[in-house]
Amino acid sequence: MPNPEIPNSSYLDFTSYRVTDKTTVEAAFDLDPSKVKQLAGNDRVDLNVAIVLPRANDPTSLLSENWGTREQTLANLTSNGTLWTTYGTSQSLFDS
Repeated sequence: MPNPEIPNSSYLDFTSYRVTDKTTVEAAFDLDPSKVKQLAGNDRVDLNVAIVLPRANDPTSLLSENWGTREQTLANLTSNGTLWTTYGTSQSLFDS
């Protein structure tokens, strides 16, 4: 099964968001098209990407607690298994 394409996730979107209105990498970076090649075979590019998803709940009240109270709150949420459902993103959004 091929990997699904994520909308607005091209290399040009990644490297040039709101910087250019060009529609190709070559045009955006003034590259000679004859010197640009597609990856093939065992070619590889390592890239780390972070995707930030909205939280299920606003953490402002947690963050405004003093250190000790916040640590106790986090320990309680962790021990009863609700930390990520409380301050993570919704499962359906994560899944999509």
